[in-house]
Amino acid sequence: MSDKSKPKKMLFCSALDTTFIRDDYKILSSHFSLYKVISPGIKGLIKMLRYLSKIKLSFIWFASVHSGVIVFLSKLLGKKTIVSLGGFDVAKEKEIGYGIWNSWWRSLFVGYAIRNADYVFALSQGLKKSAINLAKCDNNHIEVLEFSYDDDFWHPGDIEKERFVLTVANIDCELRIKVKGIDQLIKVAKLMSDVRFKLVGVSTNFIDSLQKKVPPNMKLIPSVNHRKLLHFYQKAKVYCQPSMNDTLPITLREAMLCGCVPVGTDVGGIPEAIADTGCLVEYGNTGDLVKAIKYALNTDDRAGINCRKRILEISTSNPRKKRLIEIVRKYIR
Repeated sequence: MSDKSKPKKMLFCSALDTTFIRDDYKILSSHFSLYKVISPGIKGLIKMLRYLSKIKLSFIWFASVHSGVIVFLSKLLGKKTIVSLGGFDVAKEKEIGYGIWNSWWRSLFVGYAIRNADYVFALSQGLKKSAINLAKCDNNHIEVLEFSYDDDFWHPGDIEKERFVLTVANIDCELRIKVKGIDQLIKVAKLMSDVRFKLVGVSTNFIDSLQKKVPPNMKLIPSVNHRKLLHFYQKAKVYCQPSMNDTLPITLREAMLCGCVPVGTDVGGIPEAIADTGCLVEYGNTGDLVKAIKYALNTDDRAGINCRKRILEISTSNPRKKRLIEIVRKYIR
Protein backbone atom coordinates (compact mmCIF):
# COMPACT_ATOMS: atom_id res chain seq x y z
CA MET A 1 0.00 0.00 0.00
CA SER A 2 1.44 3.39 -1.01
CA ASP A 3 1.68 6.35 1.38
CA LYS A 4 -1.02 8.19 -0.60
CA SER A 5 -3.53 5.35 -0.20
CA LYS A 6 -3.17 5.20 3.59
CA PRO A 7 -5.44 7.15 5.98
CA LYS A 8 -4.28 10.71 6.58
CA LYS A 9 -2.02 10.83 9.63
CA MET A 10 -0.49 14.27 9.27
CA LEU A 11 -1.51 17.94 9.47
CA PHE A 12 0.47 20.50 7.46
CA CYS A 13 -0.34 23.99 8.67
CA SER A 14 0.72 27.63 8.64
CA ALA A 15 -0.82 31.03 9.28
CA LEU A 16 0.98 32.39 6.20
CA ASP A 17 1.14 31.33 2.56
CA THR A 18 4.52 31.72 0.89
CA THR A 19 6.42 30.12 -1.98
CA PHE A 20 8.72 28.14 0.31
CA ILE A 21 5.79 26.85 2.37
CA ARG A 22 4.12 25.67 -0.83
CA ASP A 23 7.38 23.96 -1.81
CA ASP A 24 7.48 22.02 1.47
CA TYR A 25 3.84 21.05 1.06
CA LYS A 26 4.60 19.76 -2.43
CA ILE A 27 7.46 17.64 -1.08
CA LEU A 28 5.49 16.15 1.80
CA SER A 29 2.20 15.66 -0.04
CA SER A 30 4.00 13.58 -2.67
CA HIS A 31 4.99 11.05 0.03
CA PHE A 32 2.27 11.32 2.68
CA SER A 33 -1.49 11.75 2.83
CA LEU A 34 -2.11 14.87 4.85
CA TYR A 35 -4.54 17.60 5.80
CA LYS A 36 -3.54 21.12 4.78
CA VAL A 37 -4.56 24.31 6.57
CA ILE A 38 -3.04 27.63 5.50
CA SER A 39 -5.04 30.27 7.32
CA PRO A 40 -4.32 33.16 9.74
CA GLY A 41 -6.00 34.28 12.94
CA ILE A 42 -8.41 32.55 15.28
CA LYS A 43 -10.37 31.03 12.39
CA GLY A 44 -7.18 29.47 11.08
CA LEU A 45 -6.30 28.02 14.48
CA ILE A 46 -9.77 26.51 14.84
CA LYS A 47 -9.44 24.88 11.42
CA MET A 48 -6.09 23.39 12.47
CA LEU A 49 -7.31 22.10 15.82
CA ARG A 50 -10.26 20.20 14.37
CA TYR A 51 -7.83 17.73 12.78
CA LEU A 52 -5.76 16.93 15.91
CA SER A 53 -7.86 13.92 16.89
CA LYS A 54 -7.43 12.43 13.42
CA ILE A 55 -3.66 12.65 12.94
CA LYS A 56 -0.42 11.43 14.51
CA LEU A 57 1.78 14.36 13.54
CA SER A 58 1.50 18.11 12.94
CA PHE A 59 4.05 19.87 10.73
CA ILE A 60 3.80 23.56 11.62
CA TRP A 61 5.47 26.38 9.72
CA PHE A 62 6.66 29.15 12.08
CA ALA A 63 6.75 29.24 15.86
CA SER A 64 3.71 31.32 16.79
CA VAL A 65 0.66 31.48 19.01
CA HIS A 66 -0.85 28.86 16.69
CA SER A 67 2.09 26.49 17.08
CA GLY A 68 2.20 26.99 20.86
CA VAL A 69 -1.44 25.91 21.18
CA ILE A 70 -1.01 22.96 18.80
CA VAL A 71 2.14 21.70 20.54
CA PHE A 72 0.47 21.97 23.96
CA LEU A 73 -2.68 20.09 22.93
CA SER A 74 -0.68 17.54 20.95
CA LYS A 75 1.33 16.63 24.04
CA LEU A 76 -1.91 16.09 25.97
CA LEU A 77 -3.26 13.88 23.17
CA GLY A 78 -0.04 11.94 22.65
CA LYS A 79 0.57 13.43 19.16
CA LYS A 80 3.90 14.42 17.63
CA THR A 81 4.85 17.88 16.38
CA ILE A 82 7.48 19.35 14.06
CA VAL A 83 7.98 23.12 13.92
CA SER A 84 9.87 24.89 11.13
CA LEU A 85 11.30 28.28 12.11
CA GLY A 86 11.22 31.15 9.64
CA GLY A 87 12.95 34.21 11.11
CA PHE A 88 10.41 36.65 12.55
CA ASP A 89 9.59 33.95 15.11
CA VAL A 90 13.10 34.09 16.59
CA ALA A 91 13.75 37.83 16.22
CA LYS A 92 13.79 40.53 18.87
CA GLU A 93 14.98 43.86 17.45
CA LYS A 94 13.75 46.27 20.13
CA GLU A 95 15.03 49.35 18.32
CA ILE A 96 12.57 48.96 15.45
CA GLY A 97 10.02 46.64 17.04
CA TYR A 98 10.80 43.74 14.72
CA GLY A 99 10.22 40.17 15.87
CA ILE A 100 7.48 38.30 17.71
CA TRP A 101 9.64 38.20 20.86
CA ASN A 102 8.95 41.90 21.41
CA SER A 103 5.47 40.84 22.55
CA TRP A 104 5.74 39.35 26.03
CA TRP A 105 2.57 37.27 25.78
CA ARG A 106 3.20 35.98 22.23
CA SER A 107 6.74 35.03 23.23
CA LEU A 108 5.28 32.68 25.88
CA PHE A 109 3.54 30.65 23.15
CA VAL A 110 6.53 30.79 20.81
CA GLY A 111 9.01 29.74 23.49
CA TYR A 112 6.78 26.86 24.57
CA ALA A 113 6.47 25.64 20.97
CA ILE A 114 10.24 25.69 20.39
CA ARG A 115 11.05 23.96 23.69
CA ASN A 116 8.35 21.30 23.53
CA ALA A 117 7.98 20.36 19.85
CA ASP A 118 9.35 16.90 19.14
CA TYR A 119 11.57 18.30 16.40
CA VAL A 120 12.45 21.78 15.14
CA PHE A 121 13.91 22.82 11.80
CA ALA A 122 15.89 26.07 11.54
CA LEU A 123 16.88 27.64 8.23
CA SER A 124 20.38 28.67 9.37
CA GLN A 125 22.88 28.37 12.20
CA GLY A 126 22.14 31.97 13.14
CA LEU A 127 18.43 31.22 13.44
CA LYS A 128 19.12 28.11 15.51
CA LYS A 129 21.33 30.10 17.87
CA SER A 130 18.63 32.76 18.28
CA ALA A 131 16.02 30.10 19.00
CA ILE A 132 18.17 28.51 21.69
CA ASN A 133 18.95 31.86 23.32
CA LEU A 134 15.44 33.28 23.25
CA ALA A 135 13.55 30.09 24.13
CA LYS A 136 16.22 29.04 26.66
CA CYS A 137 16.38 25.46 25.44
CA ASP A 138 19.04 22.96 24.40
CA ASN A 139 19.85 22.15 20.80
CA ASN A 140 19.22 18.41 20.88
CA HIS A 141 15.99 18.63 18.89
CA ILE A 142 16.84 21.56 16.61
CA GLU A 143 18.38 20.88 13.21
CA VAL A 144 19.59 23.35 10.60
CA LEU A 145 17.95 22.57 7.26
CA GLU A 146 18.26 25.13 4.50
CA PHE A 147 16.13 25.47 1.40
CA SER A 148 17.13 23.82 -1.83
CA TYR A 149 17.71 26.02 -4.85
CA ASP A 150 16.99 25.39 -8.52
CA ASP A 151 20.52 25.76 -9.87
CA ASP A 152 19.33 24.84 -13.37
CA PHE A 153 17.11 27.93 -13.41
CA TRP A 154 19.34 30.28 -11.41
CA HIS A 155 22.51 30.33 -13.50
CA PRO A 156 24.94 32.97 -14.87
CA GLY A 157 24.02 32.49 -18.53
CA ASP A 158 26.05 34.08 -21.33
CA ILE A 159 25.26 37.65 -20.34
CA GLU A 160 28.24 39.90 -19.66
CA LYS A 161 28.24 41.38 -16.18
CA GLU A 162 27.59 45.10 -15.85
CA ARG A 163 29.06 47.46 -13.27
CA PHE A 164 26.07 47.95 -11.00
CA VAL A 165 24.96 46.89 -7.51
CA LEU A 166 21.72 44.93 -7.15
CA THR A 167 19.54 44.44 -4.07
CA VAL A 168 16.26 42.53 -4.03
CA ALA A 169 13.82 42.97 -1.14
CA ASN A 170 10.10 43.30 -0.59
CA ILE A 171 9.82 46.92 0.56
CA ASP A 172 6.38 48.28 1.41
CA CYS A 173 6.88 50.25 4.64
CA GLU A 174 9.44 52.01 6.83
CA LEU A 175 9.92 48.91 8.99
CA ARG A 176 11.02 46.85 5.98
CA ILE A 177 13.46 49.60 5.03
CA LYS A 178 15.13 49.25 8.43
CA VAL A 179 15.06 45.44 8.59
CA LYS A 180 16.55 45.05 5.11
CA GLY A 181 19.08 47.84 5.62
CA ILE A 182 17.80 49.89 2.69
CA ASP A 183 18.44 53.08 4.66
CA GLN A 184 22.10 52.05 4.79
CA LEU A 185 22.11 51.25 1.07
CA ILE A 186 20.76 54.72 0.29
CA LYS A 187 23.60 56.29 2.31
CA VAL A 188 26.14 54.25 0.38
CA ALA A 189 24.61 55.12 -3.00
CA LYS A 190 24.88 58.82 -2.15
CA LEU A 191 28.59 58.34 -1.39
CA MET A 192 29.19 56.36 -4.60
CA SER A 193 27.59 58.64 -7.20
CA ASP A 194 29.62 57.06 -10.02
CA VAL A 195 28.10 53.60 -9.38
CA ARG A 196 24.60 52.48 -10.37
CA PHE A 197 22.36 50.86 -7.76
CA LYS A 198 19.15 48.94 -8.46
CA LEU A 199 16.59 47.96 -5.82
CA VAL A 200 14.04 45.42 -7.01
CA GLY A 201 10.88 44.63 -5.04
CA VAL A 202 9.54 48.03 -3.98
CA SER A 203 5.77 48.05 -3.60
CA THR A 204 4.00 50.18 -6.20
CA ASN A 205 2.13 51.88 -3.34
CA PHE A 206 5.40 52.84 -1.64
CA ILE A 207 7.69 53.60 -4.56
CA ASP A 208 6.79 57.31 -4.84
CA SER A 209 7.44 57.87 -1.13
CA LEU A 210 10.81 56.10 -1.24
CA GLN A 211 11.84 57.82 -4.48
CA LYS A 212 12.12 61.12 -2.62
CA LYS A 213 14.90 59.66 -0.42
CA VAL A 214 17.17 58.03 -3.00
CA PRO A 215 19.92 59.65 -5.11
CA PRO A 216 19.80 59.83 -8.94
CA ASN A 217 22.12 56.82 -9.31
CA MET A 218 19.68 54.52 -7.50
CA LYS A 219 16.81 53.02 -9.48
CA LEU A 220 13.70 51.67 -7.74
CA ILE A 221 11.95 48.76 -9.46
CA PRO A 222 8.67 47.03 -8.47
CA SER A 223 8.52 43.28 -7.87
CA VAL A 224 9.12 41.18 -10.98
CA ASN A 225 8.55 37.54 -11.91
CA HIS A 226 11.34 34.97 -11.65
CA ARG A 227 12.24 35.17 -15.34
CA LYS A 228 12.84 38.92 -15.15
CA LEU A 229 14.59 38.58 -11.80
CA LEU A 230 16.96 36.04 -13.34
CA HIS A 231 17.92 38.65 -15.94
CA PHE A 232 18.75 41.20 -13.22
CA TYR A 233 20.93 38.63 -11.40
CA GLN A 234 22.74 37.66 -14.59
CA LYS A 235 23.59 41.28 -15.43
CA ALA A 236 24.60 42.54 -11.97
CA LYS A 237 28.26 42.41 -11.00
CA VAL A 238 27.58 42.83 -7.26
CA TYR A 239 24.69 41.80 -5.06
CA CYS A 240 24.36 43.70 -1.76
CA GLN A 241 22.46 42.46 1.31
CA PRO A 242 22.85 45.23 3.95
CA SER A 243 20.24 43.83 6.36
CA MET A 244 19.79 44.53 10.06
CA ASN A 245 18.11 41.14 10.45
CA ASP A 246 18.04 38.38 7.84
CA THR A 247 17.67 34.76 8.83
CA LEU A 248 18.06 33.17 5.43
CA PRO A 249 18.34 35.64 2.55
CA ILE A 250 17.02 33.56 -0.35
CA THR A 251 17.68 36.27 -2.92
CA LEU A 252 21.35 36.41 -1.87
CA ARG A 253 21.75 32.73 -2.70
CA GLU A 254 19.90 33.07 -5.99
CA ALA A 255 22.17 35.97 -6.94
CA MET A 256 25.30 33.99 -6.05
CA LEU A 257 24.10 31.09 -8.20
CA CYS A 258 23.95 33.62 -11.04
CA GLY A 259 27.56 34.68 -10.46
CA CYS A 260 27.00 37.91 -8.51
CA VAL A 261 29.77 38.81 -6.07
CA PRO A 262 28.08 39.24 -2.66
CA VAL A 263 28.47 42.00 -0.11
CA GLY A 264 26.50 41.64 3.09
CA THR A 265 26.23 42.36 6.78
CA ASP A 266 27.42 39.84 9.35
CA VAL A 267 23.94 39.01 10.67
CA GLY A 268 21.64 35.99 10.57
CA GLY A 269 22.28 33.57 7.72
CA ILE A 270 24.26 35.99 5.55
CA PRO A 271 27.77 34.94 6.71
CA GLU A 272 26.93 31.25 6.15
CA ALA A 273 26.05 31.93 2.54
CA ILE A 274 28.90 34.27 1.66
CA ALA A 275 31.72 32.58 3.64
CA ASP A 276 34.96 33.61 1.88
CA THR A 277 33.43 34.27 -1.55
CA GLY A 278 32.57 37.95 -1.00
CA CYS A 279 32.68 40.65 1.66
CA LEU A 280 31.08 40.84 5.10
CA VAL A 281 30.74 44.08 7.07
CA GLU A 282 29.26 45.13 10.38
CA TYR A 283 25.69 46.39 10.11
CA GLY A 284 25.56 50.18 10.07
CA ASN A 285 29.24 50.66 9.15
CA THR A 286 28.74 52.78 6.04
CA GLY A 287 32.47 53.31 5.41
CA ASP A 288 33.24 49.60 5.36
CA LEU A 289 30.21 48.90 3.17
CA VAL A 290 31.49 51.41 0.60
CA LYS A 291 34.94 49.78 0.63
CA ALA A 292 33.44 46.29 0.29
CA ILE A 293 31.32 47.27 -2.71
CA LYS A 294 34.30 48.92 -4.42
CA TYR A 295 36.34 45.77 -3.88
CA ALA A 296 33.57 43.50 -5.19
CA LEU A 297 33.08 45.63 -8.31
CA ASN A 298 36.73 45.16 -9.20
CA THR A 299 36.91 41.37 -8.82
CA ASP A 300 37.47 39.19 -11.87
CA ASP A 301 35.24 36.48 -13.35
CA ARG A 302 36.64 33.81 -11.03
CA ALA A 303 34.91 35.48 -8.08
CA GLY A 304 31.48 34.90 -9.61
CA ILE A 305 32.33 31.28 -10.40
CA ASN A 306 33.36 30.68 -6.78
CA CYS A 307 30.11 32.24 -5.53
CA ARG A 308 28.03 29.79 -7.55
CA LYS A 309 30.16 26.87 -6.31
CA ARG A 310 29.58 27.96 -2.72
CA ILE A 311 25.78 27.76 -2.97
CA LEU A 312 25.95 24.46 -4.86
CA GLU A 313 28.04 23.04 -2.02
CA ILE A 314 25.48 24.19 0.58
CA SER A 315 22.55 22.72 -1.35
CA THR A 316 24.13 19.33 -2.05
CA SER A 317 25.51 18.85 1.47
CA ASN A 318 22.07 19.19 3.10
CA PRO A 319 19.26 18.22 0.70
CA ARG A 320 15.99 19.49 2.19
CA LYS A 321 13.64 17.08 0.43
CA LYS A 322 15.39 13.94 1.64
CA ARG A 323 15.73 15.14 5.23
CA LEU A 324 12.13 16.36 5.52
CA ILE A 325 10.84 12.96 4.44
CA GLU A 326 13.22 11.11 6.81
CA ILE A 327 12.19 13.08 9.88
CA VAL A 328 8.46 12.96 9.14
CA ARG A 329 8.62 9.19 8.64
CA LYS A 330 10.42 8.85 11.97
CA TYR A 331 7.69 10.66 13.92
CA ILE A 332 4.60 9.60 12.00
CA ARG A 333 4.93 5.90 12.81
